[in-house]
Amino acid sequence: MHLNVVKKTLALLIVFSVTGMLGCQHEVASKLTGRWDMLPPDQIATAGGQAKADGETSSNEKAADATEDLYDSVAGGETNGTMSLVFHRNGKLETFTDFPMASTGKPKVGKWSILSWNKKAEVATVRCDLFDEITETKVTFIDDNTIQLIPPNIAVLEMELRFRRNQ
Repeated sequence: MHLNVVKKTLALLIVFSVTGMLGCQHEVASKLTGRWDMLPPDQIATAGGQAKADGETSSNEKAADATEDLYDSVAGGETNGTMSLVFHRNGKLETFTDFPMASTGKPKVGKWSILSWNKKAEVATVRCDLFDEITETKVTFIDDNTIQLIPPNIAVLEMELRFRRNQ
């Protein structure tokens, strides 16, 4: 009978531990979880996003220009390549590229976590660990299905690109 009480107590501890860990997930993590596909320049809407202020370039134009630069530098001017980011709920990160001049045919796999969340600005700071390279990137939520960020797999290029949720 004593062994039965110990087993039940242990089972309850495990249940509380698991539910406690699940409940500790950052509030924006579920908003970011999923597959995001890079938008080509012609699909980055001129309406929406951040408006121009005092002659500054809008976030739409910056994303479109950066995407065109990426196509020119990595894809040799071709627009048939793409990039996808997959933020798994368990903290796993996968990045896929299929540009003719830059693809290895295999995803880069690592980890991701939320460092901070500015709810008013709709900007999350995300830590990414890919191939022993740790980067921090700001993810701006344009809307529920569109984000803009410097992808962790090409952080050295410092190109802020726009991605749409793959439904």
